[in-house]
Amino acid sequence: MRKFKVNVSECYYGVNNDCLVSKIIEAKNEYDLINKCKSDVDISEYVYSDEELEDWHGGDLGYDNYESLIWESEEDDKIFYLALNEEVEFEVFKV
Repeated sequence: MRKFKVNVSECYYGVNNDCLVSKIIEAKNEYDLINKCKSDVDISEYVYSDEELEDWHGGDLGYDNYESLIWESEEDDKIFYLALNEEVEFEVFKV
């Protein structure tokens, strides 16, 4: 298991605002982390439902591995983002 720090923040027009939740989550990999975010008591309320995610991603989620939900940072290889809601940013640090 690996540790990931997930920061959930409001995001308007590409500008980070208030941090809503910050939490360390243990997961096997990034795909397991997505599933844990979907079921976490504190974080899941900010995650779109599967139907909303499909709509937002044009019906192509790469559901076998959730590929389209993971965005790597161009500046830092220890940071990535999860596209789980278009109004809330999920910034993830590899701990």
